[in-house]
Amino acid sequence: MKAIAVLATIAAVASSVQAAGCATGSTQFALTSYTSTPSPPCIGKPVCFSVSGTLSAPIIEGGRINVVGRYLNRVVYTDNYDLCKLLADQGTPCPLPASTTDATVCINVKTNAPPNIPVNLTISAHNGDGNVVWCEVT
Repeated sequence: MKAIAVLATIAAVASSVQAAGCATGSTQFALTSYTSTPSPPCIGKPVCFSVSGTLSAPIIEGGRINVVGRYLNRVVYTDNYDLCKLLADQGTPCPLPASTTDATVCINVKTNAPPNIPVNLTISAHNGDGNVVWCEVT
């Protein structure tokens, strides 16, 4: 019985950590603004995420953008992309210098995204060195 109680506690803690979306701590892009267009995103259509702020380290090859959608704290959507490819598609190839103050990446929302429910998105960008560039929960 104690083992079941311990497992239930671990599951509850893990669930609350996942619900938060973004890890605490510093990021390489101190955001002063964030926009998602269109909002809400449309299934099968592009959505763009624009950030402004201060970048403390160059964005290098190997970085990823991860998108996780939750409904009632359950993961209902996931996708990930090559960060440098998305930046290059917008005319800003890697390495992105630390002097950069604005960046935009656009993705296509998968056609199997859940329709007609309010999904909370966590969008996180990770640099090629593994550090978090930015993370936003919508």
